[in-house]
Amino acid sequence: MKKIFLILPLIAASLVIGVIYVNNQYFFSPISFNKDPVTPYSWDEYERPLELKLYSFEEGRKSEKIEREREIREVLSELKESPQSSSDEVGSPEEVNGGLTLKSNGRTLLEVLFYPNHWEILKKDGPVFELTDSLKQVVDRF
Repeated sequence: MKKIFLILPLIAASLVIGVIYVNNQYFFSPISFNKDPVTPYSWDEYERPLELKLYSFEEGRKSEKIEREREIREVLSELKESPQSSSDEVGSPEEVNGGLTLKSNGRTLLEVLFYPNHWEILKKDGPVFELTDSLKQVVDRF
């Protein structure tokens, strides 16, 4: 009986330490994380610190580095909420308005190109998504 009183607190302490470690080390929680086209890797690939870089090609080349987690979450959330485009439109290089990269410890996790009416993930046969007004507003803020 005394062993149980010793083992239970050790197990509880181990769980608490594990949760704290995961919350401090990784951007996503393994419990709530879902893979999708925007975040296609395992939750543990998104190790802190993440760096999101937005590029604008409309008025010359400009870039904005975003390191605040709240802002990164907002951009990722808007990307995830974009409906997949029903057409298979692929933009030409001349039409590109901007882009986005998401990196963790120098490893590129996501690359996106923005076109006037859609955006696409840069990978072979990457899906094409509608460019929603709310995504435009979030991206234009930066």
